[in-house]
Amino acid sequence: MPKNSSKGNGMIKAFILSLFILTASLHSEEAESFTFIGVGLSSQTLKGKDFNVHTPIYSLKYGKQTLEWRTTFSYNFNKNSYKEFVMNVDKILLDRLFGTPKVRPYLGISIGSLSYKSTLLADRHGYHYGASTGLLLYLSDTIDFDINYHYSRIQEIPSLTSFNGFSFSLHYFY
Repeated sequence: MPKNSSKGNGMIKAFILSLFILTASLHSEEAESFTFIGVGLSSQTLKGKDFNVHTPIYSLKYGKQTLEWRTTFSYNFNKNSYKEFVMNVDKILLDRLFGTPKVRPYLGISIGSLSYKSTLLADRHGYHYGASTGLLLYLSDTIDFDINYHYSRIQEIPSLTSFNGFSFSLHYFY
């Protein structure tokens, strides 16, 4: 790849990261926010040009949520081959229609870095961007259950094109 092209990719990455930081800070001025930690389990399908790999993924999460927005930082991993750091920004929908119900749908966007070791891949490190949708189910005043479907496009790993799957998470608000 020509050197100018890699500089262009760096500029794109810096722009996307700046956009996420700006988006996350937009809702930080709201009066009431709730900090949380959590754990999760995903069923992930990594799609390549000539293969699909299904793998379970475990997650450690930290985030902040207001009545309308949620920002989550996650470290996702499996036993040996998969490591990912991702930032999600979610818009909670229909909240004004129902007040603050026990079930709250949301739409989100994400960006993250990915490392995947496999004999099928020459390159192992890249980044991804994508979208998600899900439901927040409040089990108590301090615990919620999150059901999520996500899809992301993978960059910088030519043999991998995308991943998708369902996630289940528990969050504790403190």
